[in-house]
Amino acid sequence: MNPVHIRAAGLTKRFRVAERRPGMAGALAGVVRRRHRLVTAVDDVSFTVRRGELVGYIGPNGAGKSTTVKLRWSRNSGQVVKVYSRP
Repeated sequence: MNPVHIRAAGLTKRFRVAERRPGMAGALAGVVRRRHRLVTAVDDVSFTVRRGELVGYIGPNGAGKSTTVKLRWSRNSGQVVKVYSRP
């Protein structure tokens, strides 16, 4: 059996986005006092890839595919991504 080459555990990413209120009054209020909400792009994703495996993943626009790949290079607490080099 091939050894594990990539291991990811507990990947999560949330974005803080501004909420827009309708109408001109809402636009002006948004300049003075913005409301924000958290949007979860990736929620607790874990996977392993063994040496020699080919892996792909698909999903609709906005499903978090690119964000999952970007998490590989980020330093987020509580998340584990390890890439093992060749022996």
